Amino acid sequence: MGIILKLFREYFERRKVRKTFEKYVSPSVIKLIEKDPKRYFSAGPQRKHFQFIIVLMDESKPEEVSPLLSKVVETCFQHGMILDQVFFSLLTAHLGHPFEEHNNPETRLAVVSEILRENSGSIRVAHGECTGLVGNFGCPKRFAWGALIPNFLGILRSLLDAPPGAVLEVPDVRTTSHEAERCP
Repeated sequence: MGIILKLFREYFERRKVRKTFEKYVSPSVIKLIEKDPKRYFSAGPQRKHFQFIIVLMDESKPEEVSPLLSKVVETCFQHGMILDQVFFSLLTAHLGHPFEEHNNPETRLAVVSEILRENSGSIRVAHGECTGLVGNFGCPKRFAWGALIPNFLGILRSLLDAPPGAVLEVPDVRTTSHEAERCP
């Protein structure tokens, strides 16, 4: 009976991992997480260095947003990026924690370059590297796993004011210790 309970527990743990991450990472990354879920589920966000992109898609032709989003997501996955937020025409993604081997400016610049090459007139992109918080935000009943980009709203304001096709490289930003202390 103990073996059956263990198998059920493992099945539901793998299912939880898949449901949590399936919209944000590629299937190959989900398999890595399933092998060692405790490594990726921490008690709360931790200060980490990472590369990020913020992509704002043109909404003037609503029927083109979904195909454009599909292309951007596929490009991110091809380069090992983790999608943090996808909200119809806004996407944030990062390179780094928990897969540090992808945390380099060259990969970030390759992603930005590829996204622009295919969609330059329909998007605005902000990108950079930072030290911010990565992990579970929220509570056990409702949480989101991802990376919190310091000064995200300021970067987003600049992006909203920029013309389509604009690319903003954000200088290295860091979460201050005071901001980190307030986080759970």
